[in-house]
Amino acid sequence: EPLIQEKAWLELMQALDGDGGARPHFEIETNGTLLPGTGFLDRIDQINVSPKLANSCVAETLRRKPDVLAALAATGKADFKFVIGCSADLDEVIALASAIPLPRERVFLMPRALTIEELRQNQGPVAAMALAHGFRYSDRLHLRLYGAKRGV
Repeated sequence: EPLIQEKAWLELMQALDGDGGARPHFEIETNGTLLPGTGFLDRIDQINVSPKLANSCVAETLRRKPDVLAALAATGKADFKFVIGCSADLDEVIALASAIPLPRERVFLMPRALTIEELRQNQGPVAAMALAHGFRYSDRLHLRLYGAKRGV
């Protein structure tokens, strides 16, 4: 979770801003369990939030922080990405998006896949789910380009 190092990230962003040249664009990915401070939120341009669903097998008390998700949504800078493997995952996203609320146009559904073949099988159904519910679809380009390697 990058926001564990929020202070260091903020110092780095401030250092990179200091040369008087073009302002860098800063984007971060988070699991949505920690709310950054105002200074960080003011400086960051885009927040990619990937909350874990029940399919992650992480306890709900550890993975679900509705107040943090609502605050991130309120910034207008956050997109929310969910990995979908079955209809129960979609039901969980719909419930969460309604409860927070999350802007549907800022919610991305990504098919669960560890192989290109699994991606091919799941992309159509997940894209149809996104379309049917006003969400957006996100491919797994990293899987297409590099396979199931960690760190890419």
